[in-house]
Amino acid sequence: MTETETTTGFGLEMAGATHVGQLRSRNEDFLRVLPAQGLAILADGMGGHRAGNVASQIAVEILADELTANRGSAGELPNEDDLVLALKAANESIRSVAKNEPECFGMGATAVVAAFTDARYIAAHLGDSRLYRYHDNQLEQLTEDHTLAQQYVRQGLMSQREAKVSAGRNMLVKGLGIEKRVAPDIVNGTLTAGELFLLCTDGLSDVVPESNILDTLKTAAQASLQSVVDELIRLANEHGGPDNISVILVRIDNGA
Repeated sequence: MTETETTTGFGLEMAGATHVGQLRSRNEDFLRVLPAQGLAILADGMGGHRAGNVASQIAVEILADELTANRGSAGELPNEDDLVLALKAANESIRSVAKNEPECFGMGATAVVAAFTDARYIAAHLGDSRLYRYHDNQLEQLTEDHTLAQQYVRQGLMSQREAKVSAGRNMLVKGLGIEKRVAPDIVNGTLTAGELFLLCTDGLSDVVPESNILDTLKTAAQASLQSVVDELIRLANEHGGPDNISVILVRIDNGA
């Protein structure tokens, strides 16, 4: 079953959906789209950890609460400190629940959160859930996976091609619930009318080639945003759907 949500606000259109995939019995992804506040958030309960679905829901709900508490509309962009503090609160909540509820011991989650005004964006992430930007028929990955394989790439010990098939490609070195301290990566920039932002879990990015994702996003101008989200999920399932699949698309309708 696919859970979908499409909504619009101040020059933004957002659509999101999550699907259990073909092989998993439980969906451990969670997402939220809040266009009135210019926020898109998703999390992936860490594979192999108990109660991953609990961790991902805590992550998204805490991030949404923290980032909307003092932000009535999307007119003001949160700063880097705001994002770090929100992720810190989510991390502390996940660790507290894991400590006090034995069935949740060891749980964790990835997280990617993006905030938009009518002119700029800022985003933060931990783990291997990704943020992409589609502009001028090109797809740019804005985040870098926090995995053991990608760490080896940065250290010059492995090529990017080797990393894609390495056993360490899904071994996280950062995430929520892993350690007391959180150190997310932050990206930001200006917006252009008509471009798209894609947030996704590795249930999409691990199995669907970026060339196929790019081809699908090229159809967005002639299709509803929700139909493009659904097509990306269909592609992931067509490629075997080995993991839960979550996708959020953000279209900038009247950016700077």
